[in-house]
Amino acid sequence: MPVKASPFTRRQLLSAATTKPWTQNFRHLLPVPKKFMKRTSVRDPLVKSVRPKDRIKYWNVVPGDQIRLLGDKKNTLHEVLSINRFSNRVFVKGAVNAGEEDSGKIPPSKNYHYSRCQLFLGNYELPPSKKSPEPQVVPHDTTKEEVMKVTYTPPSFTPTMRGLIPRPSEAEFLRVLYNPHLPNNFGDSPPVEGYLFRELANPHSRAKKHARWLAWQVQKKQRLEQYFQEKLSDLRGRSVREAKAEAAFKWRRDLEEEKEALRKQRWKKAMGEEALAKQSKRRDRKEAKQRQRLTQLVLKDEPNQFIPKDMRS
Repeated sequence: MPVKASPFTRRQLLSAATTKPWTQNFRHLLPVPKKFMKRTSVRDPLVKSVRPKDRIKYWNVVPGDQIRLLGDKKNTLHEVLSINRFSNRVFVKGAVNAGEEDSGKIPPSKNYHYSRCQLFLGNYELPPSKKSPEPQVVPHDTTKEEVMKVTYTPPSFTPTMRGLIPRPSEAEFLRVLYNPHLPNNFGDSPPVEGYLFRELANPHSRAKKHARWLAWQVQKKQRLEQYFQEKLSDLRGRSVREAKAEAAFKWRRDLEEEKEALRKQRWKKAMGEEALAKQSKRRDRKEAKQRQRLTQLVLKDEPNQFIPKDMRS
């Protein structure tokens, strides 16, 4: 049986900011009870938390890292002091004034949203070359001129639907794709997929959902007509009305069975084959133990018990 996570307390939520760089569990993805968000008085601290679906599961920015804030024109590096996984906030060490260093006070810290933080991975040192005998330290490993080069060459045939578009077979397309050095019949224009937009289009759009629903309705109607024809072609002493009623009953039953099979398939996919096998094994072991307890059950001798003659020793 899965272990149920213990509920949160208001004290845990108030001290949710952590300085540990690793993630021990995913309890920060659980919903926060609304009663902990309310304050009984103005002096009570405010518990800040975002919706569970907006929380970050895996954090790339952890305490001890150096980050740069997006929108900061000075590109100042900040050291991460702590993080709060419930509010998606990153606390950084603030600037220390000269008077604060002597007073011994804790330097102030500021917090920013996780989306503004850009992780600093360090500088890259390029090995020496003929042009520069000494190693060079850069923030980027690719020059700006190399990035701005245009490396895409459009095909020679017209991209409009009026022109001729090569329509190679799947074998020809894969052969040219994985063996560009071999001779082919396409010349300088390699074969492309002419209907790639169908793969890149969003399958969950409202129009496509409606089109699938309409296709499903047509398919159900065709199946019902097929059942009617099968039953009416062989009445076997029944009336036309009875044959149609039996065909409609069989049609509804098949739809329910397909719906149940699809539901089980989605359920297995969501839970996983290993989890289902483990659950089935656990259930079989529990039933075996229960049968063993009933088999080895021994009653104590009591005055109201009756033992049949054939079972007496």
